[in-house]
Amino acid sequence: MGQNSAETHQEPYGSAEQAREPSRPRTASPPEWAGVIVLLVVAAYVPALTAGFAITDDRAIVANPRLTESDGLWRIWFSGESEQYQPLTYTTFWLERRLWGLRSAGYHWVNVALHAANAVLVWLILRKVGVRAAPVAALLFALHPINVESVAWIYERKNVLSGLFYLSTFLALFRFDQTRSRRWYALAIALFVAALLSKASTVVLPAVLLLYWWWRRDAWVRKSLIASAPFLLLAAAMCVLTVWLEPPYAQDPSAEHSGAFLERFARAGWIVGFYIWKTLLPYKLVFFYPRWSVDPAIVTSYLPHVVLAVALAGAVVWRRSWGRHALFGLGSYLITLLPILGFFNIFYHQHSFVADHFQYLPLISLIAMCVHAAAMGLERLRPSARHATVTRAVTPAVVLAVLTVATCWSLTWQRAYVFHNTRTICQDTLRHNPDSWIAHALLGADLLRSKQSSREQLTQALHHFERAATLHPDDPRILQNQGLTLKTLGRYSDSLRCFSRAAELEPSNARHHLNLAALYHHTRDFERAIKEYKLTLQCGGDQSATIHFLLAKALIDSGRTEDAIDHLRQAAQLNPRDPRPATLLEQLQKQHPQKSDAEVPQAESISIAP
Repeated sequence: MGQNSAETHQEPYGSAEQAREPSRPRTASPPEWAGVIVLLVVAAYVPALTAGFAITDDRAIVANPRLTESDGLWRIWFSGESEQYQPLTYTTFWLERRLWGLRSAGYHWVNVALHAANAVLVWLILRKVGVRAAPVAALLFALHPINVESVAWIYERKNVLSGLFYLSTFLALFRFDQTRSRRWYALAIALFVAALLSKASTVVLPAVLLLYWWWRRDAWVRKSLIASAPFLLLAAAMCVLTVWLEPPYAQDPSAEHSGAFLERFARAGWIVGFYIWKTLLPYKLVFFYPRWSVDPAIVTSYLPHVVLAVALAGAVVWRRSWGRHALFGLGSYLITLLPILGFFNIFYHQHSFVADHFQYLPLISLIAMCVHAAAMGLERLRPSARHATVTRAVTPAVVLAVLTVATCWSLTWQRAYVFHNTRTICQDTLRHNPDSWIAHALLGADLLRSKQSSREQLTQALHHFERAATLHPDDPRILQNQGLTLKTLGRYSDSLRCFSRAAELEPSNARHHLNLAALYHHTRDFERAIKEYKLTLQCGGDQSATIHFLLAKALIDSGRTEDAIDHLRQAAQLNPRDPRPATLLEQLQKQHPQKSDAEVPQAESISIAP
């Protein structure tokens, strides 16, 4: 970024011979290309626009109190309650909750619109840096089926939103290169801050920026390094903030460890190879891929590293020609992949070390590099065409581009149907990965929560919970849902076994003690129910008013009416909107007139919400 105005006219990404080519036929104007990209994106994602909420959408949107409570916006930005600090992403959810409530179509439209805008930005950036067939590369990014997970899954708003700011930052910096205007530089910094507040993994932008500047001049200059300083400082600050806010959520207690550094290093090469393979051949895409392991003691575990090292070494040797462009493309791809290669603890890695939504930004570099190389190769198939007519050289490229884009569009359309809801996602996952314990657990939970749950559905849910428990034993969440299903089916002794084991694994979890208390109460084992209700209160259950009321009912059922009155009084004080404690207190007062009226809150004094 330290070039003068004469230097900002860069050499194209491909070859300087581009200027000596004969004139080409008229191509589509920028607005026309942008319109084509947007229309194709919207058409491809029509199935997603009618989808519902899926997987973690319930936790992020449907049942997220920060989106509805009066202090919710403040808590989004300053409380650190989220699993990940992404306040700008959750602010968009906060706004949308007020615009269209729980109508999922609105959220899906926003995701699709953001992705379409990102595809247009990709085209503008690739066109600016001189990538051959930039519109084709942008269309492949826009319609690649790998991106369906980032677009059709509402929870991944962070990907498409951070991508918008990430890509806009580069365009602002390009304008700064041309004009040297401080306004463009300030805008670039502001956009980068917005990207960081949407998703922390955009901290890689300064590294990609430095690589870009090196590629432009084949060296780093002092002005470029100085200009990158604010971006590096902001990235470092975001890293510190992320480490400070996210440790409680970084590792799940039931998750396996990701291994020592050597194991992580060995696995990282296979992760890169997996992503490249899925990009080039997007076949059998799965929401939860198998969580494979790599033995660092085996020499073949480092085969992908050898291939990457050879590719990078070749690019260095031929750095004066094609190698510099290959280093920029491959280097930016690896840099954007770095946060998700397994060197850092990620909650998702308890399920799988790879995921389609991890590729959203890295995909741009790989597609651009492949499209540019293919375009250059096709042009050189018939060298004479470059000095006579472009038609013979371009025709195969056009045919290949149309077929590839059409194939991606079709695959994206089909893949978007998978994201209709949690059930369709899990069913598709189990078709390709039948040993995915998390897919079994989520599918079982979805069947259990269904409003139309029949005995047949409950039996299916139980089957999935049992399978999940076999694949991932002693997970309290699975045991809890398995116990609830067994209780609903009337298998109380088996339900008790599941609830008891979950309480043993997490003795401080109020939910497990509440499940035990409810089961004992249902089977009329009042003394054990009272004990578990009291343990629930000791563990600080969030619904303490309800628990006091249930404990009071257990005490009444066991004949300890006077002890129940104190808990009914506490329930009425904790939640005055619930009329049940006051009503029951009034009934007890008639049965025990020795209790003073002043001690017993009356039903009419309770404020009931409309």
